[in-house]
Order: sequence, then structure tokens, then C-alpha cells
Amino acid sequence: VVVAQSSSLGHLSALPVLIGDRDAVLYDVQVHASVQAALPELRLRGIPCEPVRHNHMARLEERVSTLSREHARVFYLCDGIYSMHGDVLDVAGLYGLLDRQPSLFAYVDDAHGVSWNGERGAGTVLGQRALHPRMAVIFGLAKSFAAAGGALVLPDRELAERIQTEGRTMIFSGPLQPAQLGAGVASVRLHLSPELPQLQAQVASRIQAFDRAARQHCLPVSSWDFSPIRYISAGEERAAMELASGLIARGYFVNIAYYPAVPRRRAGLRLTLTAHQTLEDIQNLVAAIAQCLGTSRTGVRAIPAWVGAEPG
Repeated sequence: VVVAQSSSLGHLSALPVLIGDRDAVLYDVQVHASVQAALPELRLRGIPCEPVRHNHMARLEERVSTLSREHARVFYLCDGIYSMHGDVLDVAGLYGLLDRQPSLFAYVDDAHGVSWNGERGAGTVLGQRALHPRMAVIFGLAKSFAAAGGALVLPDRELAERIQTEGRTMIFSGPLQPAQLGAGVASVRLHLSPELPQLQAQVASRIQAFDRAARQHCLPVSSWDFSPIRYISAGEERAAMELASGLIARGYFVNIAYYPAVPRRRAGLRLTLTAHQTLEDIQNLVAAIAQCLGTSRTGVRAIPAWVGAEPG
């Protein structure tokens, strides 16, 4: 394990070290922007970097089979929980593909899966399985871990030492500050305590409560995968802003997602469910969203006249 100043800086150190000049890169089109930030440096070295269809293992295997004929290894960059819509990596499919394709190496950013999910909070991938010999998993120690920094879990000590000693942000960026380390240690102790399963169960109950209410009110939720991230589609950027303004007026502060975080005209609300919210909070929020959207239990939605119109 290598501890980084953040998961984003960890990507910038790890990927240029892990990926060689004779390798190729495939990346999920929705992999986190912090992972994609390393791609320009790889391309400058002449390493082909190609997007692949989101969470589509069959298409991924086709490209791996083709690229492995001309390249020593093929790296696949993906998320454990995709940050915008909260949909989940096909972990079983990826492990099967790793077993079938000996040239494949998986690099998984599980920053949004850690803590709330898996044994001892080990996340979407490592919470249920051992690390595959050709896999690296990156954790974010902010978000639900509630501290700071990142952690890169690697298959062997040699790779870890190379990243630690050769990674650019490891060499030229400052270390985690003492207060951040203290918060991390406190969080680790909680993760190793009997309290963690209780907290995870509370998060799970909030996810289930939101989904029940959202289905009853016919909310346009982008993904129903089991995760604490929910995305409410609004369409036009202005529609998302009007929706958020209506919720703020009712006492609910929510995040808006719009271009360039998402494609144009696919704006919406990005909600995060936590153990600190009550079940009543969640039920009232869903009812407020439905009221602002104009949805009913029959799924009829009132669309303002300006949605779909040209700007201005």
C-alpha cells in the first residue's frame, strides 16, 4: 500500500510508472476526471489511450483481445462506483476478464466505494474479494473515510516502492499534514471497530428508503445500483437550476451537475445519502423533488415551456 496526498495526486504518480511504453490503455468513458488527467502524459509518450463504452465488459474484451496482439499489456482504467450517477462496476465480470486475458491489468478508482461498503470498509472491489494479481485499487481517504489523502493498493511490494520513489507527485509534492494523519488514524480505528457495520447498515437503510420513495414518486433517477449516490435527471441546464432553486426555497441544499461535468442537456441533481440524514429527511426531500418537477405517482411530468428551446 502507498499513501498519497490525495487520490488525484496518486493517479498522477501511479499511472505513468505502472504503464510502460509498449503498453496500451483503455478507459471507461465515465472514469473519474482525476484518472483521465494522467492520459495526456501517457499520450505524449506515444502510448495509445482509447475510450471504451461505459461498463460494457463484452466490448472491453474485444478491444483487449485486439490490442494485446501488438502491445505487451493492456491497462483498463475504471471506477468502482462511478461518481456522477452512482452506478457500480461489474466486478465479477472484470475478474473473469482478468482471468481470461493474461495481458490485461485493471486500475480501479474506488474512492466513492470505500468505508460505507464492504468488510472493514474496503469498498466495492476489495470489500468482497482479494486483490487480483494484475490489479491496482485506489482509495480516497476523504469522502466517507472522512480524513484526507489517498491509498493505492498494489499487487506486490516492488510496484509500491517504484511508485513511492519514482512517482512525480510523490517526489515533488508535500506530505500529508499531521492533522490529516491524525484524522486518518482515528478513521482507521473506527473502521476496525464493531461500530462500522452499524454505520454501514444505517447508510443502506437510507439508500433503500430513498429508492422506495423515488419509485413511488416516479423520479427520473439515472441509476438504481446500490450506492449512496443518486442522480436526478433534469435535462437542460436551466431546468436543473430551477429545480435546485425550488429545493433551496424549501430548505434543501443540493448539488447541480451540468456541462462540462456531464454532457450538454443532461444536467441534473447529484445527491449523496449519509447516515446523518433521518428517514424523514429523505422522504421529505423526495416529496419536494417530485413537487418541483411536477411528477405524480402516475409518472406524468409537467415540462416548462422553455425546456428544449434554443438559448435566449
